[in-house]
Parts: sequence; C-alpha cells; structure tokens
Amino acid sequence: MAEYENMKEANTIGADQYFHCIGMCKAARESSKNIADILARLREIGDNLKAGVTSCLDAQEMLRIAEDSLTRDMPANRTGINCPEDKSCEECCKCYKVNGLK
Repeated sequence: MAEYENMKEANTIGADQYFHCIGMCKAARESSKNIADILARLREIGDNLKAGVTSCLDAQEMLRIAEDSLTRDMPANRTGINCPEDKSCEECCKCYKVNGLK
C-alpha cells in the first residue's frame, strides 16, 4: 500500500493514525467499504501476531500493542473507510494529522 511507504518516508512521530485513515479511505474508494474493512482488520491481526512472534514480547507488552490497535488504529481505519464521497480523504482524516506532515 502506498500510504505505508508514505508513512515510512515522512518518519513523523504520531502520524500513524493519519496514514491508517488515509490508506483505508483510499482503499474503500478503490474497492469497497466492506473489502477495506476486512483488510484493515486482517492487517491489525497480522501486525499484532508478527510483533508477538518476532519480538518475543511478554504478555503485558502484547496487551499494550493490542490495546493500541483497538483504541487508536482501528478507529482511524474506520474514519477513513466511512469517509463520505463528497469529502476528500485528507479532509476526513485531518483530525489525525500532526505537525510536521505536509
């Protein structure tokens, strides 16, 4: 997904949710809201599993990562997915934009 590469290139602290929102908004517009929602959920599950397996994290750290996914990433994903067609993705996701992003 291009937004993942944009996030890495921007390298801006706190911008993760903005890129979640923008990426899911664009995905929903290119395919469908249902497909984008399924992809968002699968990505979060995959990222959580990957973090646990590759980092050998303890249970408390795994819970912190899961909580971040549920309380920050998924709401940002849903904001993007549910962006009305008459608004731009940038307009719908502006609440997640942090200083330092272009």
